[in-house]
Amino acid sequence: MLSLIVAVLMMTLWACGSAGKGERKPTRSTRADFAYHSYPGTIRSDCEVVARRCNKCHTLDRVLIARVESRQHWTLYVERMRRMSGSGISRTDATSAINCLSYRSQLLFPSPRDTPLGNQSQE
Repeated sequence: MLSLIVAVLMMTLWACGSAGKGERKPTRSTRADFAYHSYPGTIRSDCEVVARRCNKCHTLDRVLIARVESRQHWTLYVERMRRMSGSGISRTDATSAINCLSYRSQLLFPSPRDTPLGNQSQE
């Protein structure tokens, strides 16, 4: 049992150590999968920052599948990532990322008042 625990611990340490030595983690999403090219110009350039910065430490899938629906939540999320050692996310990059991801959330998760049922009066 002890040897199993040691083996798991060693594999975990190896996996964590190899990610920080200039090796990129495999990415399942690519810039081509992140369909932001139809977004308005400024949002499109903000999304380039997301594609470049957020793919540095983890897969872009992690960002794209996050069910974050509000700008406030994206601000907390991105600020936490910005403070991570080695993230390379500047304050300007963080603002761009928040703009892109908030815009994308509005498209994916429209508020109830923006849907046909949300516009109906309650009886």
